[in-house]
Amino acid sequence: GSWFPALPHPIHVVVLDAVALGSLEPEQCRTLVWKAQQLTAPEGVHALVSSDPSVAPEAFLTLYPDWQRLALPPRKRTGRQVGLGGLLLACPPFPAQEPETRQIRA
Repeated sequence: GSWFPALPHPIHVVVLDAVALGSLEPEQCRTLVWKAQQLTAPEGVHALVSSDPSVAPEAFLTLYPDWQRLALPPRKRTGRQVGLGGLLLACPPFPAQEPETRQIRA
């Protein structure tokens, strides 16, 4: 069976929590991200956030080798943490290949 829910697509914004991704088995994590990437519109974005400041969303950047990291506006320094830390990634202009068959481009 499949644990990935049926979703209408294309999806324009996907938000993934690094804590949730980290709780999955590595193959489940790769599959979840890859399936979300396949459903994402060409102009879509993925936001990798963390509900725990000790878990870095950057740890999952290897799952996005063809995606472009977008600059975020600087966070205001108020002395307290407000909101989730994270990063924003733009979908590449071509569909991603399955992780096992990904070709390295020169």
